[in-house]
Amino acid sequence: LMRFESLAITRYETGVGTQQSIWKLQLELSNLDQHQIEMERMREMRVAIIERIVQHPIRIGPTKTDLKLSPVEAAFSLRGDIRGLTLASEVAAVGQKLETINRRPDLGVSMAWFSIKESSIPASSDGRDALALGVKVTLPLGRSGDQARRKQAELNGEAVAEQLKSTHATLRILFSDQKERLVGDMSQLNHLDRELLPAAESLLESSIASYSNGKVTFLDLLDAERMHFQILKNRIDLTSRINAGTLMLNRISGHLDSQITF
Repeated sequence: LMRFESLAITRYETGVGTQQSIWKLQLELSNLDQHQIEMERMREMRVAIIERIVQHPIRIGPTKTDLKLSPVEAAFSLRGDIRGLTLASEVAAVGQKLETINRRPDLGVSMAWFSIKESSIPASSDGRDALALGVKVTLPLGRSGDQARRKQAELNGEAVAEQLKSTHATLRILFSDQKERLVGDMSQLNHLDRELLPAAESLLESSIASYSNGKVTFLDLLDAERMHFQILKNRIDLTSRINAGTLMLNRISGHLDSQITF
């Protein structure tokens, strides 16, 4: 718009253009300044919200944009919730095994040797060395209680297994859906870079040349600039959505959890 303003001033000074064109350009520049001030205000508000949530001052620097969609494979075992369910399933399996062991009969044998030495107080009635032998037999009684505990352990294991299975199914659906969205956004961005943006830039340059030669009006030039600006804004929105989608895909797949260290 500043380049357009210099063209409009040159045309006005040479008696070809009108003063209204300069005013309109200056008004557009003022509107952009107001929009930038509003964006800065919104940015500060969102930074304050984030600081209140994390309870720590933050600084937002320039963002590096990676527009390449790297092949991300689903590695759900890296997720913290999946690891927790897996450990719970292992604990339930150990509990079932322990209940099975507790129900088995037990047989024990013990032997103790008592060596008596000379003393004023006798160690036994006759004061001689002694050998004690013992046999211990444990028979599981109270079958109803054992069966109840065994059934509870089995149900706990089945519940954890079903929860793990359900979580895997949900994650697979989310992963597939997010990946399809990301692929669609990448295709849209490629089409914008190959087709729309070059066409808008060519139209803008042609409009500038035509306006300089007096072949088109200022409104035609402004329309070309607005179209070019809107396409650039759409590209920024797509890029931001791709970055957020890539982060979400890594979060669903478990790769984000694997990069977190404590």
